[in-house]
Parts: sequence; structure tokens; C-alpha cells
Amino acid sequence: MKVALLGQPNVGKSSVLTRLTGARVFVSNYPGTSVELVSGTLVVAGHRFEVLDTPGIYSLGLAEAEETVSRKTALAPDVGLILNVVDASNLGRNLALTLELLELGKPVVVLLNQIDRARALGIDINHRELSRLLGCPVFPFSAVTGEGVVELTEYLHGGLTRGFHPPRPAAEVVPLFTGPGGGEGCRGDCRRCLREEELVHCPQEEVWARHERAHAIAMRVTRLQGEVRQGWLARLEAVVDNPWAGTPLLLGLLYAAFRGLVAFVGWAEEIVAGIFGPVQEGLAQGIGRLLPPGFWRDVLSSGVPEGLLVPFALVLPAMLMVAVLMALLEDSGLLPRYAVALERLAGLFGVSGQAFIPLALGFGCRTPAVVATRMLPTPQQRFIVIALLSIVIPCAATVGMITAVVAALQASLGVVAASMLVVFILLGLVLSRLFGDRTELLYELPPLRVPTL
Repeated sequence: MKVALLGQPNVGKSSVLTRLTGARVFVSNYPGTSVELVSGTLVVAGHRFEVLDTPGIYSLGLAEAEETVSRKTALAPDVGLILNVVDASNLGRNLALTLELLELGKPVVVLLNQIDRARALGIDINHRELSRLLGCPVFPFSAVTGEGVVELTEYLHGGLTRGFHPPRPAAEVVPLFTGPGGGEGCRGDCRRCLREEELVHCPQEEVWARHERAHAIAMRVTRLQGEVRQGWLARLEAVVDNPWAGTPLLLGLLYAAFRGLVAFVGWAEEIVAGIFGPVQEGLAQGIGRLLPPGFWRDVLSSGVPEGLLVPFALVLPAMLMVAVLMALLEDSGLLPRYAVALERLAGLFGVSGQAFIPLALGFGCRTPAVVATRMLPTPQQRFIVIALLSIVIPCAATVGMITAVVAALQASLGVVAASMLVVFILLGLVLSRLFGDRTELLYELPPLRVPTL
């Protein structure tokens, strides 16, 4: 049985998938697209559930780009259950998507994820009353602590025998699930629109009405427990989100990360060279004995051992360190803040601030960086970023080679970095003149978190 994880961005769907399925996850492309779907297997009483993690989506009726994959997954006939992951600390906004999912007529389970953070903020949610109003199971859940996993597993086990049933909203809130209609092209039948495969353009009035209904339900089940003392993460978040203090802090952190990368590569090179030194010497002597004296023996006896050493001594440590740094930035919530901080700077090159994300990924590997450009809103922005990735941005392997050359020739790292920066700026300005296309965007900043394994 297939189970789809659906929710708005930054609600922790991937963490929920990891908590439910452990390390048994697989990555594949949705048919006909380059959008990756992560799936895992959850075994309950010998029955296997295939859990699909979908891209974050704010509304089924306003799905665009890769968000249409989430919409098609929810509507797929072979998906028998929808797990709607909701941010418990922002219930009113998240329930707008929940109302749409309930109208699909499929079994829905609502997971109030990050319930531990909501309690820390003084938010008390009556999940039983919310379950009664929505007409579907609602479980407090925490992908960090594991709260709610047992309850969800027991529900899935019970559903294997008695089946999974579509939601039945309470009588007093049934009118909340019917749209008033109106607007150009609107037929006033939200249920029919949401079930159709083609792209839907909901009228703005209906979108706002649905959000108002979601906030009304959230107000009925939410109670604030008074003023709560802010933790150190909340105070740090206030500093980082301040444009004047946060931008220099983020840039300084990025520079420190790059210096740490260079230091780690140098340290790893010494260790790997010490381990593979005897192997190199033996290989060079073997080639020297097999070939007669001359040009080819000199080239192969020195080039082959060095060629075998470079991937382990330079490329592998650099790629490993970049992967760790990117994971830390993403899990801590700092990566989207770089996009916001660099929005105005990116505007000089005709792209939005979120273009920083694929550019940053390019320091690890260009292939996932190029794939990540699909998050950009226009083809012109994607072309500019891909050109910068191909010409200027060094991948992890190139960074390893650069650091090795800088160390061997005792060159100035500052001069090398400044030269690359000048080329980046000049090329970016030229491309922005030719292909620049600015689109105003709204960014959602997730809360700062301590990364966990």
C-alpha cells in the first residue's frame, strides 16, 4: 500500500520519513520530470507500506513547477492513504492545505509535527477536538523525539483489518469545506476542481476564504499558555534575521566554513599520502621494471601513482566536507537565510536570492547543483545560474586541486579567490544584461534548529 506524505514547505516531512522508515529510503524521479521522490518502507505487522515524500506545497489549487508532482501524487489511484504533515507551531496556515486534502475523498491522517517546539512556545493544541472537527485521525508527532510513532503505527495496524475510511467532518464545520465559487473560470465546485488532473487556478477570493476557515478552526483548538521565556536559539534567530547584524554574520560563517574546508583537505592529504605512500612507490617501481628506459616509462611511473592518489587525497575529502557543511546549513535552517540575505546582491545579476542555493551546491558537485536550479522561477534565471556554475564555480574536486596547487606553489589564497570573484561578477553582469528576468518572491524562513543525526 502506498502512503503519501504531503505538507507545506519546512514542516519536516523528510524527518518524518526518516523517523518512520529509518535508513531504508530510496530516491527516484517522478515519471516525466526531473523531480526526485524519496520513498521508504514501513513494516507494520508484516505488511509493507511504501511511504512517499513529496515536495512541499502550499495549495493543491495553486501548484506550479515541481509542486504539481505533489498534487499528482495525492490524486494517484494507487495512493491509499495521505499523511498530512502539519507544523504544530503554525497550525492556522498549515490547515489550509489540510482542508484541500480532506476534499479529495481519500483517507487522511494529520500529524502535528514539531509538537515539542509548539509546547516550548506555549501553544497547547487539543488534538482530539481537532480530530472531531476534521473527521480524521490527528496525532501529536515529533520526528526528533519519536512522539506519536507508536500511536500512528497502532492506527495503521488497525486499518489493515477494518480498513481506512475517508474523512467525515463534524456537522458544525461541514459548511467550511464548500467554496462559495466566483471569479473567472470558477465553477463553484472545489471538490471537483481538486480531483481533476489538469492545473487549477483558484480565484483569489476562494484562496483567502479557505485560509480564513483554516484559521477559524485553529483558533477553536489552540490555547496559549501565557508568556514563555525565549531560549538561546530564539535569541540567536532574532540576531541572524536582522539585516544589519545577520548578513555580516552569515558571510563570516561562510568564510570560516571555506577556511575549514581548506584546512581539512590539507590535513586529509597528509594522512592519505602516508597510507598510500608505499603503494605508490611499489607501483612506480613495478612500472619501471616492466617498461624500457625512456619517455613513456618516466611519464607512466610518475603519472599513474599520482592519478590513483589524487581522488583519495584531494577529491574525496573535499566532497565529504562540502556534503557535511551543506547538510549542517540545511538542517540548521541557515540555508534559506542566505537566500534572503543575498536577495539584493543576486538582483544585480538578474536572479533571485534563492539562486544562492544551487550556486552553493556547486561547490560540492555541479550535477546536483544544476538539478537544483529547477527551484528558480524562470528559464532565464536557470540559464544564468547554470552558466555561472559551468564557468566560474569550482566543484569539490576543483577546490581540492586548487588547494593542492596553492599549497605546493605557496601562492596567495586571497589572490586566487579575488580573481574568481572578479570573473564571477563580470560574467554575472553580462548575463544579467542579456537574459536578466526579475521576479518578486516571498521567502519562508524555518526556525533555527540544532542539527541532529
